[in-house]
Amino acid sequence: MQGAGADRPSWLPELAWALATALVATLVAIVDLELWRMDADVPLFGADGDAGYYLATVKNVVEHGWFWHNPDLGAPFGQSNYDFAAPFGDVAHYVIVAALGLVLGDPVAVFNAFFLVCFPLIAVVSYAVLRDLGAAPVAALVAGVLFAFLPYHLLRHQGHLFLTSYYAIPLGVWLVVTLAEGRTLLARGGSRRRLLAVVGACVVAGAASNYYAVFTLLMLACVVPVAALARGSWRVVRQGAAVGAIVAASFALCHSPAIIHPLLNGANENVGARAASESELYALTLARMVIPRPNHRVEALAAHGRGYASSTPLPVGEGFSPALGTVATLGFALALITLLATGLGAGARSLRRTRTAAAGATALAAFLIGTVGGGSALIAYELSSQVRAWNRLSLVVGFAALVAVALALTAIGDRLRARGRPAWTLAVLAAAVGVVGILDQTSPADAPDHPAVAAAWNADERFVSEMQERLPAGAQVLQLPYMSYPENGPLRGIPDYDLLKGYLHSEDLRWTYGAVRGRPADWLAQHGALAPERLAAAAAAAGFGAVYLDRAGYADGGAAAAAALERVAGPGRSGTSASGRLQFFDLHDAGERLADNTGRSERARLSAALLRPVALGFGDGFAKVIRGESGFRWAGPDARLTLDNPRGARSASFVAQLFGGTAAPSAVTLTLPDGTRRTFAVTDQGLPVSVPLAVGPGESTLRLQTDGPAAPNPPGVSRDLRLRVVEPRLEYPALQRDEYVAAASP
Repeated sequence: MQGAGADRPSWLPELAWALATALVATLVAIVDLELWRMDADVPLFGADGDAGYYLATVKNVVEHGWFWHNPDLGAPFGQSNYDFAAPFGDVAHYVIVAALGLVLGDPVAVFNAFFLVCFPLIAVVSYAVLRDLGAAPVAALVAGVLFAFLPYHLLRHQGHLFLTSYYAIPLGVWLVVTLAEGRTLLARGGSRRRLLAVVGACVVAGAASNYYAVFTLLMLACVVPVAALARGSWRVVRQGAAVGAIVAASFALCHSPAIIHPLLNGANENVGARAASESELYALTLARMVIPRPNHRVEALAAHGRGYASSTPLPVGEGFSPALGTVATLGFALALITLLATGLGAGARSLRRTRTAAAGATALAAFLIGTVGGGSALIAYELSSQVRAWNRLSLVVGFAALVAVALALTAIGDRLRARGRPAWTLAVLAAAVGVVGILDQTSPADAPDHPAVAAAWNADERFVSEMQERLPAGAQVLQLPYMSYPENGPLRGIPDYDLLKGYLHSEDLRWTYGAVRGRPADWLAQHGALAPERLAAAAAAAGFGAVYLDRAGYADGGAAAAAALERVAGPGRSGTSASGRLQFFDLHDAGERLADNTGRSERARLSAALLRPVALGFGDGFAKVIRGESGFRWAGPDARLTLDNPRGARSASFVAQLFGGTAAPSAVTLTLPDGTRRTFAVTDQGLPVSVPLAVGPGESTLRLQTDGPAAPNPPGVSRDLRLRVVEPRLEYPALQRDEYVAAASP
């Protein structure tokens, strides 16, 4: 980046300041997170919930090179991630992960290193941007470190690993502020170094999180045209359009595989669905930005935060992660005051005020878009609901506010020098601001409970190690109960993504969890109601080596499932975790008994029924799924379930529960592929149905027609909700036969 001042230091002192910024950020991270207590072989905050998802993606990149496909998940077909758009927005992060993987090799080490490296990385990028905007080195250092330690970073930690790597935010704000001040960023015949810096900033802004790319584009669209009007300059508009085009091109290029895949393989509406109402649930609020976090280190301030959290009628959303801290809050006020006093025109008394006003315009635009009922709601309801967590715009507000703080400190330093005060006076003042800011933004609650995290991780490690010792390399493991991927939500006592634990600790086993919902590889979804012993017998026929049981997913604590699996595997063929929650059952002997007692064609038929069921999908007439709807879909008066059978003719039974929209009875007519019709009387109390049918090769449909009234929609949603179809599936005779269970059992 090219500075505007005439008295720029040489690159060597500038490098020293940047290294000092990185060092200070690193030291703060060490102290705040108590890193001297961490176990290097254990994820810093554990691998529960979303942290498990991120660690799994890191492991995939380290072991297999990239995130598109993982052969160790979604067994036996592997996991394909093209339907899930989230990873494609994180390409810049994955590049860093891949580089760390080449150096460190171990996925856990890379997982921890990426999280910790991002503290100094964010601080240094912020420092570089602030220096370009005219901040004094010490002011840029302090503001950069404060930005790296916003509560947003510390409250999310590794649970939102890539959201906490927000080094792209300063670059996006820099693009907006410099364009708003009237600077030419892209010019023919200009400095090649400047051109590379600008293009690089645009590329990173478009490739380091879906959210942060969208935020940058929105800020460019909102602030730059207003600045152009204020300055009466079409050049500003042209520059903004060119910069926005590069950011958008980077974003589109990262997502191109996810765009092309559904064009070739059909769209998958079962993944990543968002409701417009979620934009209000996860909206930005001024109160949560400025009220102290409930675990503030000063008890009086913490009590103030808890009091607000317990009394506000607004939804919790993502808690107090948008909190700015005292220094950034004051900077936000300063930036807005400067904007109101100065405006975005060219008549400001100084370039510093122009930049502060531009930062204020950026912060104001971010707040007006992100706030409850603001521009984000209009975007969600009128354009697209796929971006929902608008409270994350607090990062844009926070950095714009710290631009104002850094420039104010620089102005104070200039005045002190003009009055004959020594140069170190500014350093003392800036250090005081930094210390107060860090103490205000951080909390003793930031540090994980290192011994507890290590104990839980090592217990799972021992359990999976026992599995690996018992099973041959490459063995496939059937995981129960079934949980869909991604974003299933918790299942009784199993948090989302917890079934990744086996994969995270294994070296050469393959796991059924992780097949993307709505694709043929997610075959286990078709057998969710099948008894565990029947699943185990069929899995043994299909060559699976073991069953992994998470007992927390069952109403009875998994007692019945464990007993049934024990009968199939045989005595002495299981292992249990120290907590008793996890259990595995070795199917090697069951597979040999099945081979001795059945013919090859029978086992092939059993395996095909298990792994290659007829693909049952939701076709025309079904309402779009919204977040929170799992295991069912709503249908209108005339809807079709699609059947895709790549094999020969097959016999099955269509099984589902049908619920009417209201208590009034309604007639539901089911038309089978051969034209046969069955009619049922259905109310909102539900009716289980089981209808035998023959499925021919190729594509066919099951048609559902109803004359019943529609159920009311959730707030903010408009759909025709006449018939609720719960857990529709096909059941196959081969999988229902008890003799196969008997043949596999001792």
